[in-house]
Amino acid sequence: MMTVTPRQLAAAGAVLVVVLASMATRSAASGTLPGPPAIEAPSAPAPSAQVAKPKIYTPAGPRKVDGCVIGVSNANPEIGAGAETVTVRTTAGAWVSLSAGYASYRSTYGAQADQGGMAVFELANPNATPGRTVSLAARVSLQGSRANCDGSFTPKPLVCAVTAVSQTMRVGEVLENVVVSSAPGAQVRLSRLSGSVVWNYARSAPTGVLSVPVPIPWSEVGKSVRVQVEVAMLGAQAGCVTSFVPTADG
Repeated sequence: MMTVTPRQLAAAGAVLVVVLASMATRSAASGTLPGPPAIEAPSAPAPSAQVAKPKIYTPAGPRKVDGCVIGVSNANPEIGAGAETVTVRTTAGAWVSLSAGYASYRSTYGAQADQGGMAVFELANPNATPGRTVSLAARVSLQGSRANCDGSFTPKPLVCAVTAVSQTMRVGEVLENVVVSSAPGAQVRLSRLSGSVVWNYARSAPTGVLSVPVPIPWSEVGKSVRVQVEVAMLGAQAGCVTSFVPTADG
């Protein structure tokens, strides 16, 4: 068994003191040990871009339809002269459904009344039959309330006017220039009502005025010639007649 002397105990104690002092010095120099790395909270996603929506007038608070009135730009328009403007006056923000009844079919349109309570529709006149009334019916709705109103317009009747304006000479015959006036786009047909020559002529009149050279043989110069005209458009018809006496001197 090993014996420890008092001197050895004193030396060991001194060494322990030195070691403890060294450890304290290192702790003071290094400071607090670093903790675990901080974890950042994920950033909120950027808001998605807003999709642009059509601007529709929305009335503030509960509203009811106050009624409706139909107005037309021309109560008796010329066929082919342009569009017929139909205006429905009602409550601002109301939905307006307009129905137009033509001779053989019906067209429907829809629009929202603006802040002034106006809904405007453009109806093409060429769709209408000359002389036949186009019926108009509007149905208006807003937040469960409804209203109806009616109207109409009547295109002018199909016209037919014909006159012989001049003649020119040609070998073996005379050309009499006959002018027909009707609606733009009308179909025009001319036929001889007198004389020995059977003659027919059919053509459209894009502008409403058509000039036709009617051939007259020399054997009929000096005799009265009658020409009948028939015009037709969209189910409407009209007729007119003219007469003239071709001369040898033009």
